[in-house]
Amino acid sequence: PDARLNLSLACTGNGALTVELWQGGTRLPGWGALDCGETRKPILLPAGQVYLLQLVPAAGEGLRLIAYTLTVENNP
Repeated sequence: PDARLNLSLACTGNGALTVELWQGGTRLPGWGALDCGETRKPILLPAGQVYLLQLVPAAGEGLRLIAYTLTVENNP
């Protein structure tokens, strides 16, 4: 069966994160976005595929510090 997940992202610091979803070496732009402070964002991932969730610092000037907690919950 497909994976039904809820994603939450908590962040502290002076920067922001960009969250990207990748499958098969290709970034998937149609899944939406996950922002710092967002909770329980639903996401559906088709079964039988390998996915990569990549968190990268958002572009900006100077030194940035970002501490984050990503929570992934199964949503049956």
